[in-house]
Amino acid sequence: LKKDLRDFHLVEFSFIKKDGTIREARGTLHPVILEEYVKGTSTAKVRHDVIKYFDLDKNQFRSFNAMNLIG
Repeated sequence: LKKDLRDFHLVEFSFIKKDGTIREARGTLHPVILEEYVKGTSTAKVRHDVIKYFDLDKNQFRSFNAMNLIG
């Protein structure tokens, strides 16, 4: 999923939220899309157990535990 988020303008996937509900998301990490939204230069700490993505519906960065990925 992390590779697809970087390679494609739109990726649809689902995961289980902390409250147990299923979240269907549309996101990306494609540089062309992000350059429109990212204004700063800060970087987040790399965590292999968390998937970070830019939510195309909310126009905000989101994240979830990688173990909760459904597909």
